[in-house]
Amino acid sequence: LTAGKTTASGAVGGDVTVTAGQGDTGGDLILDAGQGTSVGVAYTGNVTVGVDNAATVLVGRSANDGRVLLSGMVEAFTFKIGRQDHSGLIDKHLRVDTSAFTVPLLYPSSKYGFSVNVPGVALGDIVQVSFSSSIGELYLTAHASAADTVRVTVHNPGHNVEAEQLPEGVFTVVCTGYV
Repeated sequence: LTAGKTTASGAVGGDVTVTAGQGDTGGDLILDAGQGTSVGVAYTGNVTVGVDNAATVLVGRSANDGRVLLSGMVEAFTFKIGRQDHSGLIDKHLRVDTSAFTVPLLYPSSKYGFSVNVPGVALGDIVQVSFSSSIGELYLTAHASAADTVRVTVHNPGHNVEAEQLPEGVFTVVCTGYV
């Protein structure tokens, strides 16, 4: 189904409207790419919307009183959440897990730092870090220290009177970049 696809100078594109029911309850519109099989493995087709020529693809109600449900893996290369003037465009979301290791014993007012290779991280990216177990009275900080490198620091604050020992665990580093 094609409507007005042309590259001619001054040409006007076409519209296609598909309506699935009207009235109090509306109706369902289902696009199904079909399912095939090959050597016992199921393959499905693709549903493609607006890839080559669409400037905008709208999904859902603009009044925000409906719901859009997406199942399966959803990939977005750049996205914006919110309509405010200062809603940033996110174009990077990276996640790296370290190998499991044990942080050395941390005495009050001491800290332990280490670097994590995060391909694609850049200075100015927002960095978050978490640990696979409770960190008790300790706290974590992280920042992009150079291209592809995040510096993680485990702190034992001065108000803590006990030396703290974390169990062996994994640190998860998440980096977000904005356009």
